[in-house]
Amino acid sequence: MYIWVILATFIAILYGFNLSVRPDMRQIYVEPQAEAAVSKLVLQHKAAEKFIQNKIDNKIGYNSGLIQSSQFEGYLPYGFDTDNLVYTTVMYCLDKTSNQLSQPIGDCNTENSANYLMTYGCVPQRWKSIKGGRPSNDLIHAMRTITGLGSNFGYTQKIAADAEKNDLGTELGINTGNNQWLSVPQYIISQNGALGDKSFASQCGLEGSCGYCMVYMTPYEQL
Repeated sequence: MYIWVILATFIAILYGFNLSVRPDMRQIYVEPQAEAAVSKLVLQHKAAEKFIQNKIDNKIGYNSGLIQSSQFEGYLPYGFDTDNLVYTTVMYCLDKTSNQLSQPIGDCNTENSANYLMTYGCVPQRWKSIKGGRPSNDLIHAMRTITGLGSNFGYTQKIAADAEKNDLGTELGINTGNNQWLSVPQYIISQNGALGDKSFASQCGLEGSCGYCMVYMTPYEQL
């Protein structure tokens, strides 16, 4: 009897090898994983937006620099793991009178400040294409599914300084889908400042360690 059980199991395994892959396998398995990777960054950024918006609504000034998870965790959904964040959230405050927004400003709440809330991090290795390390189509599709077209979320891409929609004339943009992009201010691209390895420049700039990053960027005017 035991031998028959072994033979039946072996035959079932052989039969399994001949089964065709489910046509909806990508839809039920791959796409949800990609969407989960995207959602972690989006939820973190949205929570940081609520943290900043609360300050704006109450006429409370805010500062440039790294935004710690303890500051925005109250705006995250229940169960979100803040102990192992893989993305960085920073407020950059720049002098809007400087060329290509290339200079920081001392006070984010002054008349000449142009402020950018940034959440960013490397495109996960699982979601890089084999050739060139660009974001895979699955990840790009997940980005569009989670945030839709026209949002301020996408992946970093080099762009021509004189490109039609490159408002700042800088060399790096955020591709938000269908080759629509947002220009990244020059200071954010090139300067580490006090942030060191956590800065956008260090991770996602032209010489950054990530190659390609996922980025969510929200601009703010002064209070």
